[in-house]
Amino acid sequence: MSGFICSSPAYRYEGWLFEIHSFCGPHPLNEDLEPVDKIGIEFWVMIDGFNQLSIEEKEKCKVIDGGCQRF
Repeated sequence: MSGFICSSPAYRYEGWLFEIHSFCGPHPLNEDLEPVDKIGIEFWVMIDGFNQLSIEEKEKCKVIDGGCQRF
């Protein structure tokens, strides 16, 4: 038996840890990489600033590459 496990890339920017899913969009994470229940306006303000960064600057903030692995 085999399968795939996939993850989204995760970033750390302005004190926030978050993932950006390919079709669900950004979501904040706690330090255990679990989704945070409540999302306030501060998160969306930070995302707006993050989206204005260049691709190179965003890559410097990446802490997990994401992608799929076969097992």
